Amino acid sequence: MKSRLFIIALTLALLQQISLALSTYFIAQAGEALTLQTYASIKMYIVYFFAFALLAYLISSAGELVRVRLQNQTWKHYTLQTFSLLRKDIRLSSSKNSKLTTNWLTGEAAGTIEHAAAFYIGMASTYFNIIFTLIVFYLTLGHLISSVLLASLMVSAIFVMLMKTKIDEYATRLQKTKLQALLEIEPLWHNSHFASSPMFNNRKLRYSDQSEHYFRTTEKYVLLEQMIACLPICVAVLIMIVALYLPAEVTAVPLGTLVAVLPRTLQLFGSVHALSMYGSQFVIVRRKVKNLVTFTQTLEQQNFNEQISAQKITIREITTQQRYALAEFQQALVCQALKPGRYLVQGDNGSGKSSVLKWIKSLSEDAVLISPDISFSEPDENLSTGQRQMKQLSGLLQQPVEIFLLDEWDANLDTLNRHILNAQIDNISAEKVVIEVRHSNTEHPAAFPLPTTET
Repeated sequence: MKSRLFIIALTLALLQQISLALSTYFIAQAGEALTLQTYASIKMYIVYFFAFALLAYLISSAGELVRVRLQNQTWKHYTLQTFSLLRKDIRLSSSKNSKLTTNWLTGEAAGTIEHAAAFYIGMASTYFNIIFTLIVFYLTLGHLISSVLLASLMVSAIFVMLMKTKIDEYATRLQKTKLQALLEIEPLWHNSHFASSPMFNNRKLRYSDQSEHYFRTTEKYVLLEQMIACLPICVAVLIMIVALYLPAEVTAVPLGTLVAVLPRTLQLFGSVHALSMYGSQFVIVRRKVKNLVTFTQTLEQQNFNEQISAQKITIREITTQQRYALAEFQQALVCQALKPGRYLVQGDNGSGKSSVLKWIKSLSEDAVLISPDISFSEPDENLSTGQRQMKQLSGLLQQPVEIFLLDEWDANLDTLNRHILNAQIDNISAEKVVIEVRHSNTEHPAAFPLPTTET
């Protein structure tokens, strides 16, 4: 948020509120001139009023454009920064974390950034509005009205401080319950198309429960927020009504000025109401922004030591038939002693062969891990699963990297395409290191006979 665009947006908000304050000052002067029957000055004050009001609206439009650009750049920077952090720890690459991150970035994070950009600028603008309006009211109406409004602001600040812990609790709860509700969307999609009616109905009930929990939390927070917002206004209005009936304060000129600025007084009450809401929301927005910063720390890490049964896994170079224990292979990889070739990771089901590839990827930042479950670009929905896999794998094997990690590359492929890709992998392994886990039970795809064409 502390960017050049944010400073520009704050500056424009300041200039807008100065212009509005000047327009209020001149309409108050027009009311006073009308009471004093100095008609020659009234037109000039009204012209000034409209001129500064127009200037305020123009500045507001410019500020909105800057705010949108700030919001967009912040979201882009946050998304890229999040993936830069994720890239540093392969243990965060689970399917669950993938869904959590996708839902977070497209849902809660995007909404929080959009809301936070508007919130901080709006709160600053409201502060400027109240400060400059109070100055104008002090100059035109005296100390009484200004004191009343200051009292209402103090009540608001005290109430927010007292409820800070409760608001902070709602902030975290709102984000968690919303994310849980969003996680139910994808299973609901699959059940709506591919499940039986009882399965679909059960999933709908689960989604309803999660979303209802989020909605109840939202409603409780809004109730608390409105209590904080309305109390200062009630105090200010009651004090002002009492003040109007004090004989010492009732004179023609102040009343004329007050009548002229009554619409602005109502707007000021609205600003005080908004500021009270900003005060309560400040805690929740600050918590949400902190949650943006710490999101990657909340993801579950995979424990490769638990997932990999090292004693059940061997690695064999296909051409030379040289076998490696896992620790021995790791040492050769770290010392860059592996020669180009095809290295097959073998082991029983559940021994952690795929986890071995992830573990190797963590040792080499420039290695590429390829799996049927991983999409490096937007998939072409017009192609079959096997065709998409062939297209992606063929393209990735052309990348200028030294180590390729292939996780069940032969899954979803027919015999012909397995032979085509196998030949391509053989060519690449003459110059690069290829480490692979097979889907099929055969040690080499060439074991599958090529289909023959009858004549």
